[in-house]
Amino acid sequence: MKPPQSPLEKLTFTGRMLLLGHLLLFVGGSILYVCDAIPRLPAGRYPLLLFIVPVGIGCLFSFLILTWLLERAGVKIYKR
Repeated sequence: MKPPQSPLEKLTFTGRMLLLGHLLLFVGGSILYVCDAIPRLPAGRYPLLLFIVPVGIGCLFSFLILTWLLERAGVKIYKR
């Protein structure tokens, strides 16, 4: 009996590169957003999720749209 596959094993090379690119975009975008927003905010304490969630939602939608477009163009993202 084969062990269950992890989600990363179900991605092709293109899918893995797309995921890696979006993870780097998420981390870099979050850092840039925090560094840009902090000086303009009034003094106080703010939860980090206030800055990370919008960037994460944008990266998620971008990943889903690009995955859908590449699949429609014939580029395999997921192994069947």
